[in-house]
Amino acid sequence: MKVNDIQFQQIGNLVPQNAETKNQAIPDFAKMLTSSLDRVNEIQKEADRVGQDFLLGKTDSVHKVTIALEEAQLAYDLTLSIRDRILEGYRELMRMQF
Repeated sequence: MKVNDIQFQQIGNLVPQNAETKNQAIPDFAKMLTSSLDRVNEIQKEADRVGQDFLLGKTDSVHKVTIALEEAQLAYDLTLSIRDRILEGYRELMRMQF
């Protein structure tokens, strides 16, 4: 079975040539990171509010409190994992020699 070479022109046809289309397709990393961190902060505040409501007797739903706290913990763990991967990538780039 013969495999044909991929020519650069073939790859170029797959990539959008218009700069405006390219910028629209790729979100700004800083904005994406900021909005994600804001969302994690909102989740943690909501879990704190639900926990306080439970302690004050405003709600008696242990199920709701448990879900809110678990969701906050998962969001926090994911944020730390992403941070660690970013730092690992940065350190790897610093070790590279050009």
